[in-house]
Amino acid sequence: IEPEPEGPRRAQGQPQVLGFTMEQKVTSAISYVTSGYTPEVYEITGHGEDTLSSLGLTSVLQKNNYKINKLDLLKDPSVPKNASVVIDISPKYDLNKSEETKLINYINGGGRAMFFFDLTSTMMNNQMPVYEDLLSNYGVGIEKGIILEGSKSHYANSPNILLPVYGSDKVAASILKPLTSNNLQMFVPNSLAIKELIVKQRNIKISPILTSSPNSWIRTDLTNNSANKIASDIPGPANIAVAIEQQTNNPTKNPGYRMIVGGDAQFLGQISVLGQIKGNVEFFTSALSWATNRPNSVNISSKSLFKLPLQMSNVLVYLYMAIVVIFIPALILGIGITMWLRRRHL
Repeated sequence: IEPEPEGPRRAQGQPQVLGFTMEQKVTSAISYVTSGYTPEVYEITGHGEDTLSSLGLTSVLQKNNYKINKLDLLKDPSVPKNASVVIDISPKYDLNKSEETKLINYINGGGRAMFFFDLTSTMMNNQMPVYEDLLSNYGVGIEKGIILEGSKSHYANSPNILLPVYGSDKVAASILKPLTSNNLQMFVPNSLAIKELIVKQRNIKISPILTSSPNSWIRTDLTNNSANKIASDIPGPANIAVAIEQQTNNPTKNPGYRMIVGGDAQFLGQISVLGQIKGNVEFFTSALSWATNRPNSVNISSKSLFKLPLQMSNVLVYLYMAIVVIFIPALILGIGITMWLRRRHL
């Protein structure tokens, strides 16, 4: 059986084998036969959204037995009852109040939703008040600014390409388990910050999944290109993605709603020359499993052959520099002097 090529392409346009997906396909087929259940994913359209197809995620979801549908909230009277989860990726235009009402009715009825926003002019210019009102019902909002990282061990190439800090509470740990157990790194470029509102319902639990380091900040003045922190910046750490869960008295009969809200959608697709990052895809599929309450689903990821660029902290850089520049030459010099002195006294 030939391995299936996945991930970035070579410069000359030839496919590059970066992983093997055979085991994933077999276990996915077994899962479908044993459960007989296919979760229904509904993508919201009509606001300039990115699609799962354009991001290269359609085949990933299909391999995990998800059926993908479109949802036009302007035309459809409501969110379909068979919807396992509603996904909205990088909307460029705002909802209207009718669309918001349909989403609120669905979510409050125990629905599951995932929202991934991007840095857009409409978002930065406060032209998405309905989206913000929708999120405020569930205790979160969007900070108008981009997260910049000051810790070199938590960014790649430039301070806006984040290597996020992984959350540690029970919900975050369950979502991030496929990454932590396989030592996978995420790359998140140009992320907005998700803020937890002071006033929110008592039965809402908000779990930070991905955050920036304490040595980060939120740049609200995007006309300033300084790589250093300026006076108008908001100090970090900041939330990159959060999980929202409704706590109920009887979770068996009324499991409550679940939501994922992220400040970036670019990380779901191709990132510059790195292509589609395995850790990013694993995060998305694991978050989707949590949102749809499929923690026991069989999900064996493809075996990756792709190696990301080496990332080293400042301490390691100086340590290796000292070894190469000082210690090794000093050792060679010491050996040379010792041999010279011995030969001299022969």
